[in-house]
Amino acid sequence: MKQKLSQEVMRRKSLGEIVLGAVRIQRPRIVEALAEVLNPLLQPEEVLPDFGLTLELYGRNLELHSRRMEDADEAHRQELTRFDRIRALRDELTDRLKERFLSLRSTCTGVLGESSLAPLGLDFNLAQEAKGVLAQSRIVRDRLRQSDIELVPERWFTGSLDPESMAQEFDDDVEALSTTLRELIDQQKKVDVALVAKSQAIDDHDKTFIPIARSLEAMFRVAGETELAERIRPTVRRLTRPNEGEAPPPAEESSEESAEESAEPSAEASAPPSGGSPPEESAPPSEESAEESTSAS
Repeated sequence: MKQKLSQEVMRRKSLGEIVLGAVRIQRPRIVEALAEVLNPLLQPEEVLPDFGLTLELYGRNLELHSRRMEDADEAHRQELTRFDRIRALRDELTDRLKERFLSLRSTCTGVLGESSLAPLGLDFNLAQEAKGVLAQSRIVRDRLRQSDIELVPERWFTGSLDPESMAQEFDDDVEALSTTLRELIDQQKKVDVALVAKSQAIDDHDKTFIPIARSLEAMFRVAGETELAERIRPTVRRLTRPNEGEAPPPAEESSEESAEESAEPSAEASAPPSGGSPPEESAPPSEESAEESTSAS
């Protein structure tokens, strides 16, 4: 089941439904009115164009681009969902390694003494970001496996600790976190690609919607359906020049936040995506002013 559409797509879908409704419901009346206006102008050998088919094709074109835009929006959302799922796993593995690191340092301090921390790589402040925790955990695991390190307790009990068994406690999470970080980078790239596709679909929709809506408005005015034309005209203005009071689209499923949290010093990391599609360009002032002055007249 599709989740809720993003605000920028939902707004376009709502505007499209206004225009589609006018086309589907009022088509017979418009075709008849156009015939009344234009039939007296025909020469004997001439026939009127099929305005009904024209209106139908306009509607199909709008529906096609609206559907493509919705599909691209849903694809982007799905990639973001996968990204968030991988990021959650990264955070879980990072926390487990932090806990294991701190537990081992506490054990070594209490049982082996402070002098045991440096040889095992436990004498540094624990990193907070995932790659740092992974690097420190690898160091500790590898040093535990060095043959020249002997963990002999200084107090409380006799015998020695087993370095290999302690190293094995790090193995699974170290490898899992390493794999997860690679997957996160790959998934971030997929999010970027999906966002580009979504932005392109929105742009294609707008390039189709605006001329069709304006053409329909003109046809309705020629047919004498001024009231119907006035219903369509604001849809173009609201698309090209949204009201200043309109709430801005929410950050796309924390895409920007995801990029910030996942971005770590690495040559592999890709550039973070923006939190939504690029800002929509306003219609040229001269064209909009011309429309408004025409309406006023």
